[in-house]
Amino acid sequence: MKIKDNLLNKEQVLKNISKNNIQILSDIKILKKTGSTNDDIKNILNGIISHDFIYFVISEQQTSGKGTKGKKWYSPYGKNIYLSMGWKSKFPLSKFSGLSISAAIEIVNSLNKELNLDLNIKWPNDLMLKGKKAGGILVETSSDKKETKIVIGVGINVLMSNASTSKIDQEWTSLIYHVRKSLDRNRLAALIIDSLLNLSRNYSRQGFRNYRTKFKKLNFLKGKECKIKTEKNSYFIGKVLGISNKGELIVKSKDKEHLIRSSANLIEIN
Repeated sequence: MKIKDNLLNKEQVLKNISKNNIQILSDIKILKKTGSTNDDIKNILNGIISHDFIYFVISEQQTSGKGTKGKKWYSPYGKNIYLSMGWKSKFPLSKFSGLSISAAIEIVNSLNKELNLDLNIKWPNDLMLKGKKAGGILVETSSDKKETKIVIGVGINVLMSNASTSKIDQEWTSLIYHVRKSLDRNRLAALIIDSLLNLSRNYSRQGFRNYRTKFKKLNFLKGKECKIKTEKNSYFIGKVLGISNKGELIVKSKDKEHLIRSSANLIEIN
């Protein structure tokens, strides 16, 4: 395995973004270290007036990276990709159901094609490779009557090795263990940015509809049994069938189908 031992560089990232998407990209900012790229983007969006503003922050390291369920995202320096997209849209918040799944689909399809991988998606936003977590997505939104502010945070393990960390409390993997070609983080960062810019185009025109169909081939939990926690703090076991038109997980228990809206209520058992 050859590794391009270079730090992230704005010029290198920009030259790998497609010409069509460069036109809708407001700018990118690359940092050596930050607390959270999602928090950085939120601060930037607060000072922006215009709609259809799309901005990215990328950092070599995060000291307070966030994952789903409030978990800390371990972010060693110069090993992986930590980036966030800020997007101000004129569309209402209700239009963006299923957005985290859609973002995952765009990114997974792009990385699979580029690196000949078999990444799939564990609902709603974990990127899985050979049964282990290789990345994740955290979407945060806010809205008023005039606009919706969208922050999409992405973390991908690229060059992180077993020797570099013992701080992760779940099974994980890194792209370096699964590819034979050189890994260039500037190229990979550009691919992820391109994927999210494609998302902004496609979602604005078509919403979640087409992404639901694409998710079928990438659904890590399809056919698996899961333990589901109900609002009354009881549990039932059901089999995962797919997702709804709003991105909810469909789980069948006996003769009844349930719609699961939060991953906090789901435990995979096989």
